[in-house]
Amino acid sequence: MIEQIQIRKPEPIIAISNILDADAARLADFAHNFGFAGIEWSIDPHASDIELLKQIDLLKDFEVRFHMRWPGIEFAHADNRSEMAMNLYRSKLELLAIMGGEYNTIHLGLGRVDLKELDWRKAIYNLTELVYFGNELGIKVCLENIVANWTGKPELFNQIIRQTGAGVTLDIGHAYVCQTKKPTENVYEQFTKPNWNNVFGAHIYHTEIPNVGHISPDNLLQIEKRLALLNSLPHCNWWLIELAKPAEILKTSKICQKFLAISAKQTQPVAAN
Repeated sequence: MIEQIQIRKPEPIIAISNILDADAARLADFAHNFGFAGIEWSIDPHASDIELLKQIDLLKDFEVRFHMRWPGIEFAHADNRSEMAMNLYRSKLELLAIMGGEYNTIHLGLGRVDLKELDWRKAIYNLTELVYFGNELGIKVCLENIVANWTGKPELFNQIIRQTGAGVTLDIGHAYVCQTKKPTENVYEQFTKPNWNNVFGAHIYHTEIPNVGHISPDNLLQIEKRLALLNSLPHCNWWLIELAKPAEILKTSKICQKFLAISAKQTQPVAAN
């Protein structure tokens, strides 16, 4: 007799960020009130370690991941600024390990840095070192795709991931901007296909507009194909809604939940002996 069993990938954790509120207590209240199970904390590089420890202690009811979004603090600078950046990254990764952090997202070329200021070989060498340093501490260091510079080009982004061993945080809003520049190509697939088993989280919103910021989706149709792609990735279990306004966060959360509900209903039973 053949038994019909349902095989379904666990739903991702839908998370919010402290770009909503830098006060951990208020952020925790918002997450509790609206049912968010995860919080991604963007670390202020200039804040004291003691202050960060106090803030994160208030988030013990949630899964917490970390984000080092540091424009101008660049490990790929061609000059000695890169070593100053590396010292700061190492120091904060050690602090994350003390707090039990397991995932951290970093950037390369953030802040629309002129490529003339960067060194490709130094970028590869230093990111490889950070990945190894993180691994030794039990932290997966993930690189996020941005719009500008090397990580906005799938072929270069994939080369960086392949050579350094970094994980991937897929920003679907940044990818959308890159897609609009190459409308005849499937940029989303170009970012994900070579990294199928290496995408550990995603940043969710519709698009990014210069001097405005992240824009929320109006409806499921705007981001449905991107969510379907994320949902097909075996280890992408963290969907961060990277928006700052409460109403937009809640609207986008409802869109994600609607997608996941539809996807669950469409899961087909698999025959098993």
